[in-house]
Amino acid sequence: MSVLNVSWRAILSPDFERGCLEQTTPQTTRIKKYEEWIAQCQSRIGQQIAKVADLQDCLDKEKAQSAIMMEGTSKERKRKGELEQKLSLATKERIELEQEYGRRKKNAIKMAKRIKLLEQQIIDAEDLEMEKKLK
Repeated sequence: MSVLNVSWRAILSPDFERGCLEQTTPQTTRIKKYEEWIAQCQSRIGQQIAKVADLQDCLDKEKAQSAIMMEGTSKERKRKGELEQKLSLATKERIELEQEYGRRKKNAIKMAKRIKLLEQQIIDAEDLEMEKKLK
């Protein structure tokens, strides 16, 4: 017999088929397990992708809210600066007005003293003239 015939007989023999089935069964089982694992992993990956998408949505909302708050903060800082400038000008004006008030008050006191002095001089002059007339 030729080598070829012997090898075909070995392949076609029932013992060979049984051996192939026995070898195929564990491999098939492993393949099925791997396929199940693949399905489980794909499911987990899908869940994780959904979580990432939800987190991205939350992050986008937070960024938008943060941008709105930053814009508001910027407006308030600008307003605060304007108010501080107005306060500074008002304080400066108040100081100038107080100084002017002080000067005018001093002048008014001087004028009041001068008026009293002049009134006293008038009274003295009238008294002197009356004495001259009486003499």
